[in-house]
Amino acid sequence: MSLYRELCSEFPKALDAAADHLTQLGYGRAELLVEHISEEFASKVRL
Repeated sequence: MSLYRELCSEFPKALDAAADHLTQLGYGRAELLVEHISEEFASKVRL
């Protein structure tokens, strides 16, 4: 259970770090979020 909690606490930090990195490269954070959500949705719909 502690591993699960650790993953849950680390994952958002990793996402934030990735978003910050991509933002530095010139991508908009909101655009990326929308893209990610739509990809997730599309993959679930395909299943």
